Amino acid sequence: MSDNESSDQGGLHDEEDSLYGDIHTAVKDAEIERLHRELFEKEKENAILREELEQIRSQLNLIVHEKEILETNFMTLYNTAVREIKRKDRELTERSKASTDKTLIVPVSTK
Repeated sequence: MSDNESSDQGGLHDEEDSLYGDIHTAVKDAEIERLHRELFEKEKENAILREELEQIRSQLNLIVHEKEILETNFMTLYNTAVREIKRKDRELTERSKASTDKTLIVPVSTK
């Protein structure tokens, strides 16, 4: 390639850049504007999702706390029921023993 050819081609690119430079800039500006809008929308969506996440975390914490309370109440109720059953069993055993003792006593007749 001769010096003339390379300078001609360089000159051609310079002419194209000056002729079409505004078009490239407008396309780039439009793309940048589109990307800015998309970024803004994604940031809004992200903020909404973060708020929803915080609400869900709060609900989860509340549910976990309520579950712990229910477990405690259940165990208390269970332990109370076990003690009550044992008490009733003792009472029935005592009544049964007293009833058996009364039937073993034979009245003496005084004829």
